[in-house]
Amino acid sequence: MGRSTIKQLLISLMVLFIVTINIASLQDIAQNQTDKQQSDKKVFHMLKKIAREINETMPIVIESGLRCENVNALPGRKFQYNFTLTSLLKEEVDTTQIKNFIIKTKPVLTNAVRSDPTMELFRQQKVVLIYTYRDKHANFLYNIIIKPEDYQYSNQ
Repeated sequence: MGRSTIKQLLISLMVLFIVTINIASLQDIAQNQTDKQQSDKKVFHMLKKIAREINETMPIVIESGLRCENVNALPGRKFQYNFTLTSLLKEEVDTTQIKNFIIKTKPVLTNAVRSDPTMELFRQQKVVLIYTYRDKHANFLYNIIIKPEDYQYSNQ
């Protein structure tokens, strides 16, 4: 074999090696994406089961003026609590009151998610929690959204 034949063979082998590595990398990426989608599906089904169980006990009065109507599992690792403020009308609430309520309530909810043993599964699965509030006529007032980065400690 001449030098040019060996050179061409080496170049061909290098190209084949690079193509093989790229195909393997693409397969790994596709498999990781499939694994994540399957994992998200499993989490969604688990959250739907939890929602069904919780909804069997709903609605429930949390305190005077606040009732939890139901919960929903949502795609994308989200879990929603639906509350009614039973003594309020949307027209009676101004945006300042809502902002103040959120400022006071979000840290309390976040701490509960962070520390309550019954929320462990949500923490492990990095679930986004959505607390939706409506007035006594079911008119939307606001959401409080708690993301995993809100409730997880930095060393997790």
